[in-house]
Amino acid sequence: DEIILDRAAAFGRVVFSQDLDFLRIARGRQVTGTHFAGVVFAHQNGPTVRQCIDDLAVVAIASELRDWVNFVRFLPL
Repeated sequence: DEIILDRAAAFGRVVFSQDLDFLRIARGRQVTGTHFAGVVFAHQNGPTVRQCIDDLAVVAIASELRDWVNFVRFLPL
């Protein structure tokens, strides 16, 4: 997961995940100030796949990468 966050940041990509370990790592990076490009997180028991797709489309259209740096957003919006 650390490698994925680093790789996403290198390519300027926000990561979508439903993995609680991934969320823990992102939160740890927020606390320590370690750079990451951003995480969109949805609990596995949370929104449907359709809701996730719709919300991710809104995120892609309505925001820019700079809005996501070191930020975690939870779905549904």
